[in-house]
Amino acid sequence: MRIEDMTMEQLLAMNTIICQRIKELRDRKTLQALIQLRVGMSVVVDVPDEVLFGVITKINRKTATVLADDGTYYRVSPSLLRPIHDVE
Repeated sequence: MRIEDMTMEQLLAMNTIICQRIKELRDRKTLQALIQLRVGMSVVVDVPDEVLFGVITKINRKTATVLADDGTYYRVSPSLLRPIHDVE
């Protein structure tokens, strides 16, 4: 079936299914990232045009709170965090 031949109701139903699948994939990615994180862990926050270093102070179901080196708190998606592994 071509998308041009679909009715409004069919398009809306397809949209609902696609949106649910996208949410499932995002939730899975967030959960996988959360598993690797711990309170007190040093991390790098991946944001465009900036590198933020900090320490995780709290982990929620969908976000982690990070205390940046400059004293600012950020609530970010766990998928934006990379652990810093100390080299000894």
